[in-house]
Amino acid sequence: MLAERRGGSLRDLLGGELDVAIEVLEDPDFRRKAHAVRRSFKKARALLRLLRASFGDAQYHRENEGLRDAGRSLARVRNAESLHEAYQALASRANGRGMPQRIAQLLRQELERARLGLSAEEAARDVHALRLLRRRLDEHALPSVAQGARRGLARTYKKGRRAMERVRRFSSDARLHEWRKQVKYLVNELDALPAALRRRLGARQVKRLNKLAELLGDDHDLAMLHRKLAERLRTTGERREAKVLRRLDRHLLHRRESLQAKSRRLGKRLYRRRPRRFAERAAG
Repeated sequence: MLAERRGGSLRDLLGGELDVAIEVLEDPDFRRKAHAVRRSFKKARALLRLLRASFGDAQYHRENEGLRDAGRSLARVRNAESLHEAYQALASRANGRGMPQRIAQLLRQELERARLGLSAEEAARDVHALRLLRRRLDEHALPSVAQGARRGLARTYKKGRRAMERVRRFSSDARLHEWRKQVKYLVNELDALPAALRRRLGARQVKRLNKLAELLGDDHDLAMLHRKLAERLRTTGERREAKVLRRLDRHLLHRRESLQAKSRRLGKRLYRRRPRRFAERAAG
């Protein structure tokens, strides 16, 4: 990737990811490359978090909101994809014969609408916003990769550990969602750094972090699907469909219990270090 060929500062890494996103969004065929754009947005926001202390809170929030807004249409596509995939996986686990086809059809329609919602006009606005952020980067004295990474990783690791403890004390969809976000932030921040720094943390630790993000992500998708099934259950007038929906929802809740138990076990192993020690090992 372009960002991996750039120089050794966080400005270079962030600028490289912005360049990748701009290049793809300017491609007439950008809709087929939405995954590549979204990946660059995630890395750019991760690098921005590592630079928070250098920017200051006010500017950090402004730039982060700008990046988040620029990636909003891509997030809609990803959410629709996640719901569709979660339903297919759950139906398969539940021996999907007799599954209500209307649910699958509705989810496919929502996914298609989200993909069609990626307009050229919106892409052009996003490119303009990214170019402005690219220029503003040159106005700041930004730290080296290792220095910025240590501070940022320690902050994100601490927030993730705190979110896990809140889930341990009392679990709710909102608390699980917050823990998932902090784990994903940490994964994205590590992924945005040069491979040489990631190797210091160890392949096993990185693999475990990715696994935890996957477990919490699957649980989050099922939480969204649960709400979608409940909505359909309230509106359907067919007894047979209602019966199948209830059976599917029971499988869903059982699957969530399993995912959450595995997440808590793995999280306990991953978050046993002090934040500073974790960051020092990860970024030298």
